[in-house]
Amino acid sequence: MEAYEAKIALLKAASIWFSQPTDSATAGVWAESLGRVSVRGALDAIRAISDSGQHDPPTCGEIYKLAVQFDQREDDLRRRERLALDEIPGDAERAENLQMLRDLIARIESRGGRKRGGRAAAIGK
Repeated sequence: MEAYEAKIALLKAASIWFSQPTDSATAGVWAESLGRVSVRGALDAIRAISDSGQHDPPTCGEIYKLAVQFDQREDDLRRRERLALDEIPGDAERAENLQMLRDLIARIESRGGRKRGGRAAAIGK
């Protein structure tokens, strides 16, 4: 997060908690502390603290801790989505799998045909 984005988070907190200081020293501390998290994570953390009904303005450390959790969840979700997409077979692999399945069915039918009278007899059992 850039310094101006941390200022946006600070102003968001100040709009909720009117006693939140917004002087330049406070803005600097927020920029330093929140520079390690995403803007979305910080704003989500402020929203969560506000939704909890907290009456006093949060410290940048409280926001940071929650924002890290939100960012980690977001990263985990993206990682899971990426892994799920990696597991989807491509057209060539699907065609290969389909051919293997057809070959297996043909082998089963050919064995069943000699021993039990074909596919219909195997299904009836």
